[in-house]
Amino acid sequence: MFAIDKEELFKEALQNGFNLFTGAGFSTLPSPEGKCLPHAADLAKEICEKFSIDERFSNDLEKLSGILNTRSKQQFQEYLRTKYTVSSYNQLYNVLDKLNIRSYITTNIDNIPHCVFGNNKRHYMQSIVMQGAAKRYSEVVTYIPLHGEVNNPDSNLYFGKNELANVDDSNKELFHSMEAELYKAPTLFCGYGFHDGCVNRAISKILTNKPQRIWVQCLPDDTENIDYFRALGCYVIVSDTKELLEWLERNAPLANDVDSVTNLPAPLIKYTIPDTNKISTVSKKEYFLNAATDWYCILSGYPAATSFVDNIYENILQNKNLVIVGIPFSGKTTLLMQLAASFNSREAKLKLFLSNATPQQARQIVNNIGNKPAIVFIDDFSNDIEAAGIFMERQNIRVVCADSDYVFETSKHLVENIDYKKVDFGELSVEDSQKIFEKIPQNLRKEYFSYKETGSDKFSMFEMMAKNVDKILSADKIKFILTKIKNMSYEAFEIVAIAAYLTKNKSILSTSVLFSYFETSDYEWLKTQINVVKNYLSEINVPLTEDEYDQDYYVLRSRLFVRQAFYVLTDCLKREFAKIVRKFITKVPPYNIYEHYIFKRYAYDAKLFYKLFNDKALDLYEIIYSYERNAFTLQQRAMYKFHLKDYTGAYADIEEAINKSPHNFSIKNTLATILFNANKNINTDAALDKLKEAMSILEKCYKSDKRKIFHATDYANFAIFLAREHNIPDYLNIAELWLKDILEQDEVTRQREKSLLGLLKDIDSIKN
Repeated sequence: MFAIDKEELFKEALQNGFNLFTGAGFSTLPSPEGKCLPHAADLAKEICEKFSIDERFSNDLEKLSGILNTRSKQQFQEYLRTKYTVSSYNQLYNVLDKLNIRSYITTNIDNIPHCVFGNNKRHYMQSIVMQGAAKRYSEVVTYIPLHGEVNNPDSNLYFGKNELANVDDSNKELFHSMEAELYKAPTLFCGYGFHDGCVNRAISKILTNKPQRIWVQCLPDDTENIDYFRALGCYVIVSDTKELLEWLERNAPLANDVDSVTNLPAPLIKYTIPDTNKISTVSKKEYFLNAATDWYCILSGYPAATSFVDNIYENILQNKNLVIVGIPFSGKTTLLMQLAASFNSREAKLKLFLSNATPQQARQIVNNIGNKPAIVFIDDFSNDIEAAGIFMERQNIRVVCADSDYVFETSKHLVENIDYKKVDFGELSVEDSQKIFEKIPQNLRKEYFSYKETGSDKFSMFEMMAKNVDKILSADKIKFILTKIKNMSYEAFEIVAIAAYLTKNKSILSTSVLFSYFETSDYEWLKTQINVVKNYLSEINVPLTEDEYDQDYYVLRSRLFVRQAFYVLTDCLKREFAKIVRKFITKVPPYNIYEHYIFKRYAYDAKLFYKLFNDKALDLYEIIYSYERNAFTLQQRAMYKFHLKDYTGAYADIEEAINKSPHNFSIKNTLATILFNANKNINTDAALDKLKEAMSILEKCYKSDKRKIFHATDYANFAIFLAREHNIPDYLNIAELWLKDILEQDEVTRQREKSLLGLLKDIDSIKN
């Protein structure tokens, strides 16, 4: 017997957007090879055999789980990952891609949904645990794995009633995120048995209040639950999983998969170069005073086309994959947008531009491109370089990427097997600088053109604008306005500081963040505060605007403001900013932070924490570690303790980090740095042995790691110290050889090249 209560309302929910909540009964369909995921209880006997546990416990999964979590937790977790990871799945699950799913919430740990959305065109899935919050694009499915997920190596997989009974305590904020999603849209519970106490505690509020319509799938013979859920006011779907998926396949809403104007797949439209008639106007004043990089500015020809444009255009035509690197604030984004706007090759008529691509997003775009010739421009691509690699591997797709040299150096090993050409976007020549100067409106530019004062000065777009634009957004001007906001409205000051903290660290301001920070759910109050911020920032022509696709997000359009504001906050308003950052980390869960997986790499940096908090940040690292129990958090905490000169504590943390990630050479480099600096001022044989041990660690790192530049420069600095202070020149030749090899292979950008050449001169002076 198959039946759906309020069938037409259910179809409307499928069309307009709904939450899908799945349990163990959802993942039971066999793969094409006839394989099924095991029920938890079915594993008990196999677990006893594999882990040498007395067979008396083979009928008691709870006791088994307790024994294993005490005795062999890591091995048990690896066993579960193997058991619940699939490479093929029942094709009926593909109907999920045809539905308008807003969030996918599950108590399952398997990777079936990852496989489904990874292979399809309309949607891609973003786990808030792995990646943080996502904007409400129509193609994004927010994934909330309440009991862990096999695809996330840092995720604890909850198994057995004893563990599951307390999962809402250990994952409290994740459960809050789940509740928030259930309040926003209708929900379908599918294959969920309502046996998990902690999940049911959260769901009971939803079932009682019913802020949105709820449908619960029940098996035909489960008359007790059918009557129970109807009595609660829920609607019931009487069906097994196979029948329900087949019904969904027949009744899935028709999607407009192709844009009627461009004839392109609809999910690709937002990545195309926009028409100036369809985007908001940006004045020349805003562009030159605030460095507001925007498509309107590029398409209107505000920035001058420097010699780099044609030089790199030529490189694009000669190379399938091109990587552009340069120092921060050098104009890379403007250059990339100019190239994208002007590129007009017959072989790649499909032209896309995106920033901060995720692997899931890249796969969805690739699925939609298919075999058509295309060119993809990616800004800030090193944030998730795996996504760039997905594009680069496709023979029909040209790829042009841009990022800062340092970030690229830390991640380029992840694309080492892919052919690409690297181009250095270096300093501005005097000719290019004069060309830019002529483009500045007369009423905004200074009377005389100004270039470098000495040959050793760097001259990027930042220096160009600072020296040649009159009344540019300066640190002093921003200090004045921030102080004014702080004195007039402290809540507005907090919002500006949070926006700067998020944006500087590659995230974005959202209402979810502010709701958590201010501990309020009063949307009208929050909207009023944001409008106050907008009014203050308008005094310096800095717009804070709603995101084009999701108006719960707010964008600071001036990169110059963000750069200068962060400097002012950390140097001139440090005490106030430290309080705000502390409250932010204490109150705002990572699941509410847009693309938290990128944000965390920069926002919790040990140097920043030491600067802001001095010796008062250890409790903050404890909070961060409660969410991010991984080697990276331990590495940052170790470096923080190192700044405090707590060398014993730093060594303990970095050793634990290495145990968690034994093949991470960045962490081993940190171990060498801690060892060397902790002992370099101690005049004993034991301390000297530690210095030599640090050098040995760096030698192993250099030989084994692809990111050789960092190991080589540390090794050279330490070699110079040993030669000068201990009369041990043994390491100088190796240091010189490594640096020369790196320079010859063009492994570094020009700025770093100069510093390395300086190191070589030091080495020569020591030898002489």
